[in-house]
Amino acid sequence: MPKRTNPFQSVVLALQRTLHPNATVTESTFLRDRISGERREVDVVVEAYVGPYSLILGFECTAGARPADVGWVEEMHGKHQSLSTDKLFLVSQHGFTHRAVLKAESHNHVPISLASAESCDWTAVVAKERRVFLLELRAAVLPFIGEAFKGEPLTLNARLRRAACGLDVSVGAVADTLLAHPTIAASAIDVSMVSEGKGAIVEFDPAPGVTAFEHGRENISVDRVSFAIVFNASRREIRLTSGVIGDRAVAFGGTTNGSRHTHVTIVEVPGGTPNLTVHEHGCGGEPQYRDLSGRSDTDLQPLPDATMRLLLSGYER
Repeated sequence: MPKRTNPFQSVVLALQRTLHPNATVTESTFLRDRISGERREVDVVVEAYVGPYSLILGFECTAGARPADVGWVEEMHGKHQSLSTDKLFLVSQHGFTHRAVLKAESHNHVPISLASAESCDWTAVVAKERRVFLLELRAAVLPFIGEAFKGEPLTLNARLRRAACGLDVSVGAVADTLLAHPTIAASAIDVSMVSEGKGAIVEFDPAPGVTAFEHGRENISVDRVSFAIVFNASRREIRLTSGVIGDRAVAFGGTTNGSRHTHVTIVEVPGGTPNLTVHEHGCGGEPQYRDLSGRSDTDLQPLPDATMRLLLSGYER
């Protein structure tokens, strides 16, 4: 059965990860029913330790358009009676009816609502329009020995080696290092905000003795390395719902593109920078959870400066 999720569940997950940094926090996970033996899906599970003892906190979330009623509370209570949940938290985006609160508390469950965030200075967290834009940059990189498009093509898996000092790096790692350079990164964002499909040519002369190796070809003399880089971008607007859960201000929203679902959550951190996370679902495999707090998410793996100095012309050992 596919795992289910929604933007409100994602903000509860992000909030619990902020509140319990030393615990294991998972979304849409399964706990085994002690009676039937079947696996039951729980929206968010926090597993923490008190001394040598494990404590399992279960969170069930509803984002229905109306306040959660007694029926939903009873359904969740019945579900968790034979699960290994030590404490059940019922979280409703639009609150609870009075009878539902009484019913939850009678079972020793904790009802939590999304309260208004009118007292929160959201201009310090998100734009006044209560929306964010996700800008995703993708770079297609074509490496060459010699002049770009006219020299000898390389693959990103090819190796650049300098035997005199033991240098052995992949062409892909060099490309990552170039893309991570502030000047190139800034130009990528600049051109991509205007139009997609813009590019750049980056060339450098390697140090003496650098050769290239790849499958079927070895010991290729290298006098210049060129990278043809083409940038493409997608820009998505996500409108946010804001509020307070417990004592933390939160904002969350989502967007859907075909089978791909993206959820953005922002959780207030008292005295610190808010936590910004992005959830990606429906792309195949497990949901992707990315913490973007104070930075941009990237798959780049740049080489250390010392390694690049061994590669570039002008370095003397």
